[in-house]
Amino acid sequence: YVYVKPLAKPSKEYILARAERLPDAPGCWLWMADLQAPSKHSVGGYGIIGMNGYPRYAHRIAYELWKGPIPKGLTIDHLCMVRCCVNPAHLEVVTKAENIRRGNRVRWLKWKTGRTICLGEAK
Repeated sequence: YVYVKPLAKPSKEYILARAERLPDAPGCWLWMADLQAPSKHSVGGYGIIGMNGYPRYAHRIAYELWKGPIPKGLTIDHLCMVRCCVNPAHLEVVTKAENIRRGNRVRWLKWKTGRTICLGEAK
């Protein structure tokens, strides 16, 4: 568990101030603040924001700020497959089953082509 300073509600400016655009990650806004550590339940690497005393995923906060609420029972898929990306254009609401299916597809494409594929490009 990583300690994160709690916020009442982050803003778009808060997200943008902690995200960096790098040339080797086209279009991604990489979260440069706290990241989730690997554990037996998760591979880690997701951005974390302390909100109301609890850690929340930065990509979910970014989605909510730019696109609106995440419907109950659905999850956020990173179309770019970069866990620390908070670019709302790279985030899409999907079912958990769809998120897993897409992850398997991207792993297969990466194995077949030898390069990482953004699902936004592969559509």
